Amino acid sequence: MPTQKTTEYQAWFQSEMEFAKGVRKRKRAVFLKCIAITFVVAVLAGAAGFVLNVGSDPDTGMFAVIGAVFSFFLVALILLICMLPGFLKGRYGRKIKRAVKRQGFTDDQRERFAGEQMAALGDSACTASFIMTGFGEDHMPARFTLSDHYACLTGGTGFGPYIIRLEGTETVRVSSSSMNIPAITRVFTLSLSRNQNYTSYLIRFVGNGREQGCIKVYDAEGYGIVMDILRRRFPVMQ
Repeated sequence: MPTQKTTEYQAWFQSEMEFAKGVRKRKRAVFLKCIAITFVVAVLAGAAGFVLNVGSDPDTGMFAVIGAVFSFFLVALILLICMLPGFLKGRYGRKIKRAVKRQGFTDDQRERFAGEQMAALGDSACTASFIMTGFGEDHMPARFTLSDHYACLTGGTGFGPYIIRLEGTETVRVSSSSMNIPAITRVFTLSLSRNQNYTSYLIRFVGNGREQGCIKVYDAEGYGIVMDILRRRFPVMQ
């Protein structure tokens, strides 16, 4: 029985879904880390409430323990509801299909886009995978690919894919923004509070006197990797 030939789009789609596994895995790891932190806080709060009240008022001590347990399960449930979509395989398939649909491709254009992207994925000068560590990213996998007529950024918390048409692109312009966020650093059993600086980079593709699209990279290392690829083809304006 003859088998149906896999189209370029199907091959690219499967490549994106394979990459999505790493994003899903990282989001599950972030969820478990949040659950672990919540559990530790609940145990400490419950233990403190029990120890402080068990001698003078045992009932209050037990209420403190029960309250801590209830709070843990409540917070865990809220976290699960908020983060569950990031674990689901089907959600990433829909994101990929929507990104392609927004481009308004004909069947031939879709095949050309996918074929270019698959060819670029095999060329280290045109593609790179990296880890986003900026604010809200928490070491999320990302991948940037530059083909003849398209740029594509996939990954990070938002996942994308973010597809930019390059017809008429003459230059890329870069702007950045920074923010300081309080962060907790644990050294053995001592928690230290400090400000963590996060810088994000907005890369705009400009041609024919207008912006044709943009992508956002959430840390300096990822930005440097993306720009190394872009500078081979386009002049850069700050």
